[in-house]
Formats: sequence, C-alpha cells, structure tokens
Amino acid sequence: MNPNQPSPMVRMWLLIVLIVVIIAAGLYYYFAIYNQNSASTTATASPVASSSAKTSSPSPSATTLTYTNTTYGFTLTFPASWKGYKMKEKVFTDSVITYYVTVPTTDPSAVASDSNDAGYYSSFAITVYTLAQWDTLQAQEGPRDTLITKNTTYAFGWSQANGVPPSDFGSKSDDIKVIIDSFKLK
Repeated sequence: MNPNQPSPMVRMWLLIVLIVVIIAAGLYYYFAIYNQNSASTTATASPVASSSAKTSSPSPSATTLTYTNTTYGFTLTFPASWKGYKMKEKVFTDSVITYYVTVPTTDPSAVASDSNDAGYYSSFAITVYTLAQWDTLQAQEGPRDTLITKNTTYAFGWSQANGVPPSDFGSKSDDIKVIIDSFKLK
C-alpha cells in the first residue's frame, strides 16, 4: 500500500461526502429556481375571499392573490408564491377580531389551533380594534400590534407570528411587510 494514498475506507467516505454534496447542491438549485419561477408569475386575476366564513381562501386558479374583507372594508394583496393562503378569523372575549394569515406547509408539527388549520402555518395576523380598544391597548405595557391605519370607527393593527417558521416557509417572511403595505381601506 502506498503511504501517500488514502486507505480504501477513507476513499469510500470521501466518495459518500462528495455524493451528498452533489445531491444537496442539486436540491438547492432546483428549489431556488422553482421558487424564483413561482414568484414571478404574471398577475391576471383577483380572487375575493369573504370574512363571513371562519376560514376563507382564494380560488386555486388565480395568480394575483387579493383578499377582500367585506365586513371591515379592507383588502390585502399577496405575491403569487402565497397561493393557497387562508384567513382564519378568531373573535376574542373582548370582541377584538383577529384574522390569522395562514399558508400551507408540509411541516408535521402544523396541527390545528385557534390561529391555523392543520397543515397551515400562521405567519402574521391582522387585528381589528374599536378606537377605544386601540387606545386602551396603547396605554398598556408590553408587546402590542403595530398600527396599519385607522378610520373613523376602527384601528387596524398587525403582528408577526411568534416562534420559528417551518422550513418550507422560506422567503415568504420577506413578503410580509409588502403584504402589510398593500393594506387598503375601501
């Protein structure tokens, strides 16, 4: 055996590491290209989801994702990569209404809760406050929603989800501010 050559066992491990690196690079390239193509879809249609149901979602064939809340008169626009999102409404005991924005995930820990259905991740929330509720919230210490806007009756706040998002949430976290900035009152 030549002392300058690695042993057969070392060569086998080097080959295994090389194969794993090649597979990982291929998967990274595939998902990077796949996500880039799905995010650059041209906008052509606007589905409307009503707030009358507890959970609502856009039509599956749409490429422009616009949520319209007819109860409180606001809209949000989502990038095409948010296809399959749902709005989950929760009314709290003090009559504060929160709309959790949820997206599909393959993460097995995404079980049903107050803020999401099974198989969905609750990425952020829009909360509707009366002006008095908003003023009370602002007078309290601790974490609170960020104001989006107010009208003569309501204040609209938002908050990002707590915890670590699932691995398949990817670059969607970068989209949240853009979605919030798209908030419009009718």
